[in-house]
Formats: sequence, structure tokens, C-alpha cells
Amino acid sequence: MLYRPDTVSVASCNPNIGHGAFHHGAIRAWLCIKGSYYRVLATHLSWTDGATRLRESRWFTDYAKDCTVLMGDFNEDTPTAPEPDWTKIPEQLHSRYRLVNDDGSYGRADRRAVGNLLSAGYVNPGDYLGQKPEPTTGHWYENEPEPQTLDHILVGDAAKKRIRRYWTLKSPESLAASDHLPKLLDLFESCGHSG
Repeated sequence: MLYRPDTVSVASCNPNIGHGAFHHGAIRAWLCIKGSYYRVLATHLSWTDGATRLRESRWFTDYAKDCTVLMGDFNEDTPTAPEPDWTKIPEQLHSRYRLVNDDGSYGRADRRAVGNLLSAGYVNPGDYLGQKPEPTTGHWYENEPEPQTLDHILVGDAAKKRIRRYWTLKSPESLAASDHLPKLLDLFESCGHSG
């Protein structure tokens, strides 16, 4: 976890919550900014399938109403995003991103994990600000050019009025650095809760 020690102090940090329950992992920290606390959660949900992502997302729902920031590569878009152009995603990768029907055929995009987080009370800053979604993928692999927003920062309901700005960092450096572009969130002052 990277932070600026001149403005942020770490009250506590668990870099491995749910040990063994996540394909990649999850971090939970309490950060103190100007005397007020934020719960910060970071994760990388499973790339393999939506059912695993949904199971992993349940680890974060308890904090959805609090002064929480949840960020990560969720490997799926929001439930209201347009359906991807599946012809731009290799067929052998569809099971990662789509619901698999009982007969093995593919259904719509599987966005249950993000839907679960939003239903629990998390707020998508882009929706809150009335912004059009900015893709974080689709620029890296020649065989997977479909732009999707798979990376997100969500805030707990208690923090939503603090949202000032939310964007995808799309620069020559970020385009060259990774197959996923970073999301950035700028909040007004603290949530007003003290330790």
C-alpha cells in the first residue's frame, strides 16, 4: 500500500484479509487524514468466472454504508453498462465474462459481483457525478480490443457527498504500463468520523 506519510497515517492495516478466500487477495486499512478515518479496501477479484467474483464480493458488503473506499480490478463492468461486442473478445475467453447457462451456452455479461456491491450500498462515483463510464481495458491486447470498465473505485454511502472527481488515467505512460488503466478518485475533505 502506497500513501503519503506527510498527510496520511495508517491506523491499522491487514494486507491479507480472507486469507485463501480470494484468488488474488484483499487489503483492509484504516487511514487517518486530518484527524478523520477512512476504511480503505483494495482487491483484485478473480479473472476466472463471475460466480467466484460474486463470492469474493460478499467479503466487502458489510462496509457499504460506512466511510469506505473500495478499489480494485473487479474483472467486470457495472450492471448498467452496455453489453460488450462479444465479437471483439475471443470466444475462448467468454466464460470469464459471461453467465454460463445450464446447457453450457453463454448468456449476458456476468456483472453480479459489482451489482452485489452496489445493492449493498456502495456508490459508483461516475454514476453519482453523472459521468459516462471511461474504459480501463481494450487498449493492450490485439485480440481483445473491446473497451470495458473492469476496474473501479466505489465509496460507502457515508462518503458519497465527498466525491469531487473520478476518472480513468489515460496517458501515454499509463497506456504503455499495463493492460488495465488506473482509476482515480478525488474526495472533498474527510467524512467527519474520528477515531
